[in-house]
Amino acid sequence: MIGVISQTLELEMHNDTRFNGYYSYIMKSYVDWIEAQGARVVPLIVDEPRDVTADKLKRMNGVLFPGGDGNYSSFGRFVFDTVKKINDEGTYIPIWGTCAGFHELVSYVADAGWAVHDVYDMDSASLTLDFAYGDPTDIQIYSNLGPKANLFTTYNMTYNSHHWSLNPAKFQSDKGLGDFFEPTALSYMPAPDNRPFVASV
Repeated sequence: MIGVISQTLELEMHNDTRFNGYYSYIMKSYVDWIEAQGARVVPLIVDEPRDVTADKLKRMNGVLFPGGDGNYSSFGRFVFDTVKKINDEGTYIPIWGTCAGFHELVSYVADAGWAVHDVYDMDSASLTLDFAYGDPTDIQIYSNLGPKANLFTTYNMTYNSHHWSLNPAKFQSDKGLGDFFEPTALSYMPAPDNRPFVASV
């Protein structure tokens, strides 16, 4: 079972009568993605009592921090802290953060908080990965692909549409970030910008 964090309604949803009476949502694409892998989705609802969320997390095999514009920062920090405690006690529950979810996770451990991010405006670009930190077959999130992981270096397979991203230099300048996460891949802003940013940790 995979817990998926709900997000507060995005601004354009507030005037849509289909969302009357609702405070949060989970994008169907995330549910479809997880179910396609054979897992069951358990909603982690932003405004549910924290003891209910904590009880759900004890039964999870993983947690997804989704991307999108909805807000779940405070709730996400509670989920992160709870899962970290469970992991520290010896039960492994992985967390996956997509796009904004990745940024939330990074901000929870960085000494600078959300300010660890920099502006990297990009709208709808697919990019390659640069495994500047090691052979992808030795990196846990890519190793199951074996040699096929190297296809990420040749083909533009990672979709990017974001305002914020993470400068790899922050792993040296921000102790909290550098002590907790290790970068595993970079991507580069399209020319003429060409700045590197962290694609995965």
